[in-house]
Amino acid sequence: MLGLILLLVPASATAQYRVEAPTSEPTEGEMLRARALFEEGGREVAEGRWADALSAYEESYRLSGIPAALFNSATTLRSMGRHRDARDLFRQLLDLPDLDPQTRAQAEQRLHEEAGRVALILLVGLADVPDVTVALDGRDLSGPAEDPLELETDPGDHSVSVLGEGYAPWRRAVTLEDGGRETLRVELEPLDREEIWESPILWTILGVVLAGGAVLTGVLLYDDAQLDPRAGFDGTVIEL
Repeated sequence: MLGLILLLVPASATAQYRVEAPTSEPTEGEMLRARALFEEGGREVAEGRWADALSAYEESYRLSGIPAALFNSATTLRSMGRHRDARDLFRQLLDLPDLDPQTRAQAEQRLHEEAGRVALILLVGLADVPDVTVALDGRDLSGPAEDPLELETDPGDHSVSVLGEGYAPWRRAVTLEDGGRETLRVELEPLDREEIWESPILWTILGVVLAGGAVLTGVLLYDDAQLDPRAGFDGTVIEL
């Protein structure tokens, strides 16, 4: 038996969202590119193009490792309604050793706010059936076998599916508020031989598209001198 195939990492069974910093000292060219991307992110925020802003800020951080780019990535996720991912990036930001006190204070406050908005689905009864696959919103997930299993997600409409060989598919829809908690008991029904023969295990898992609202929140802005690549984006945090 292969055992239980579940979600993504220990404890909450959900992978931590991260943006990797450069592994070596950025070149001047990389810093120039990072600065241009940082400024591009600001323009995208002003136009409400959140996904484009996120892409620009994250790539700026990957090139430069500048905390301002990571802060703005987290803040953009917050504006997109991706509160779990925003929480994770604020945690990552607070792990940086040389974060200035003002940015640290803002990040700590936003981490607390975002953590309070993360929703949780608790699945119980999974240990009763071996060889199952769990999916959240149509995405198959894997990780350590746990029962009960905690699925962290954002507020909104979600679907949970559990598939087991020889059992009828189990699916539930759930709507969660900010910080909402929902417990679901999984009870799989065995298929008889005829049903198994007529239903090969190629089940389609149906997902609910999460539409996240975006509310403009402040990002870090730096003046031209502070954004000079040789200055490393250092400067005073300005809240919009």
